[in-house]
Amino acid sequence: SLGAGLKSLKARDKPSVPTLAPQPPQRMAVSSCLRASGGLLSRVFGGMAIFVQTVPFAIMHYEKPLPEALLSIVGGVALGALVWRTRSFWIAVPIHAAQMMILDAWCSLRIRSGVSGTGPTALLDLLRNLGG
Repeated sequence: SLGAGLKSLKARDKPSVPTLAPQPPQRMAVSSCLRASGGLLSRVFGGMAIFVQTVPFAIMHYEKPLPEALLSIVGGVALGALVWRTRSFWIAVPIHAAQMMILDAWCSLRIRSGVSGTGPTALLDLLRNLGG
């Protein structure tokens, strides 16, 4: 309906702040199924399965800030390759958790120090503000 579409559009315009809050169960289930189905994907798509499984993850990160959305593609390919190599999607779980903790710390420190931006200049400004 039109109302639902407008509500969705408004939700997309809100700034996204990463958090360690639990993911909605649906996202976790979809993520687990996609990673775990790598065997089937690899039989159908061969080596391209890494890129095929990256697409849904990029879509799940669509509403995130642009740097995070773009890095989800890089991370999806990297974690997909690692899962392919180890034949276990569980290797991706602690890596993704560590990445989220680092991202959450970065965003929290940026907010508390008043630094804006995402590049090297922002990192240097943040470190200067933390130092004194």
